Amino acid sequence: MPTLNKAESARINGAKSRGPVTPEGKKRSSLNAVRHGLLAKSICLTNEDPEKFKELLQDYLTRLQPADNVELRLVEQMASAAFRLERFASAETALFDLEMDAQTPQIEKEFKKIDHASTFALAFKSLADNSKALQLYLRYETTISRQYDRALKQLLTLRAKFPPEAEVPNEPNDERATTNDERRASASLPNEPTTTSNVATECETKPPNDDDAHLYR
Repeated sequence: MPTLNKAESARINGAKSRGPVTPEGKKRSSLNAVRHGLLAKSICLTNEDPEKFKELLQDYLTRLQPADNVELRLVEQMASAAFRLERFASAETALFDLEMDAQTPQIEKEFKKIDHASTFALAFKSLADNSKALQLYLRYETTISRQYDRALKQLLTLRAKFPPEAEVPNEPNDERATTNDERRASASLPNEPTTTSNVATECETKPPNDDDAHLYR
């Protein structure tokens, strides 16, 4: 197999990335939820604790590690949908509790003894027959579930088509120095003298032979 170049290797490694693993990276990631105070205020009702939503949002940020603002908004949509689904789960309980409490006087008149399942069945029947609350509840729950699934699908599709690219690491200093030395060595001419001073000194100190002696008289 041919050796991959650095850019291709970085792209492949970036596609395998699942977020920061060092303590410093995780610390930076943990600060993401601090910037979502306004989002918590727009999602939470007046009787809900915004800190609960921030905790849920932080769980999604830590787990999914959005790489940019595009992914961040999709993760926020998922966290928002999950928070509202939890709200509807408690609302469902409250809905049946209220209906069973409203039916309690009539049930005590008609039944000497009744189990919990029958009490719930009467409340369910009453809501289905006489109120639109149950149908509306189921419709909203389905809509929010689809919003969650759609945001998750978009996030996965985005990461599959446009994976985050990892930075190409710099070469070590010693490798760069070695490479530069090799380049300088290869650029020099094969017969080039190392210094000119050595040649000049050799010529000046060379004693004259007998044929040239008359030049020095």
